[in-house]
Amino acid sequence: MRGFLDPSAIPGLVEKILREGEFVQRKERVLIDYSKGIEDRMLDIRLRNTNKVSEIIVKTGAWGGSDARR
Repeated sequence: MRGFLDPSAIPGLVEKILREGEFVQRKERVLIDYSKGIEDRMLDIRLRNTNKVSEIIVKTGAWGGSDARR
């Protein structure tokens, strides 16, 4: 879920998460982003290591939550 969050709503959201949320798993993560710039970027290349599992992530398409991104 994405959307605008008013800065004044953050404390209430954190309180709700602490009260109603459930801890699922701790992740030890290192992320290296090889992409250049953000504006008008059509190729996103990242290396990620999460809990000693390595991944290469390559995404193409418009940046910023667009459904056209794959």
